[in-house]
Amino acid sequence: MTQYCTSGDLDDALKSRKFGTVEAIDVLSQIAGGASFLHGNGYLHRDLKPANIFCLSKDKFVIGDFGSVVVQNDEGYAKTLTRHSLLYRPPEELEEKRSYREGDIYQLGMIFYQLLGGHLPYEERAWLSEKEAIKYDGLGGWEQQNYATSIIESKIVRDRVVNRSTLPAWVPAGLKTVVRRCCATKREDRYSSVADLVVQLNNLRSTVPEWRVGENPILHRGKRRFRIVPHKGSYVIEKCIGAQWRKDRTFLPETLFDAVKFAEQL
Repeated sequence: MTQYCTSGDLDDALKSRKFGTVEAIDVLSQIAGGASFLHGNGYLHRDLKPANIFCLSKDKFVIGDFGSVVVQNDEGYAKTLTRHSLLYRPPEELEEKRSYREGDIYQLGMIFYQLLGGHLPYEERAWLSEKEAIKYDGLGGWEQQNYATSIIESKIVRDRVVNRSTLPAWVPAGLKTVVRRCCATKREDRYSSVADLVVQLNNLRSTVPEWRVGENPILHRGKRRFRIVPHKGSYVIEKCIGAQWRKDRTFLPETLFDAVKFAEQL
């Protein structure tokens, strides 16, 4: 039984705040722990997404909504025709009509992508080209929905849903690699188990730069803090000294990516 949660779900949290690098690792690790428990007992969740991750508090999250859970058979999959959230549907479910543990890993990767700041529009029309949108607008009812669904499904199997180039400049290569591997089109290219994913997250947690994101991104390094502030079409890096922020004039970055790189060198 899932605990009663009064703080909403992860979708609500994503709308109201931004998660830093270490925060994103910690949240995903909690969710992955729940998925690992399900897998260890022979179940597949099949519908892991922010709306099904409930907030116990600001930094504690649990898996909820077990309506799509199925039992994995002795051959390592579950054959089912029931459908769940389209955007988070793994390619193999569309092509094979089978669910695997790797499908839950795929969905964990999509959640991680969103936690890190990746762009994933929920409106089906946002996934259409200009030409497709014109045709879509001329349809109605089920025809309109089926048309959009077919286009989105095509994007899923062609790895066109998760766009890692939309991740913010402060997301390091190691975390992008986790997203890429979780969301690989071929399930054999993903982590072989949730436990393997958790090990990778634990290894990365102690090495990734800790960026916290509010009005401006702030790099926390021990007791030192550096923040990036837009300034006259470019950026400046400020260092926290005592309770005051002071400009560091060592670097004059023109892009946010340069600013992140320079800040991490200070």
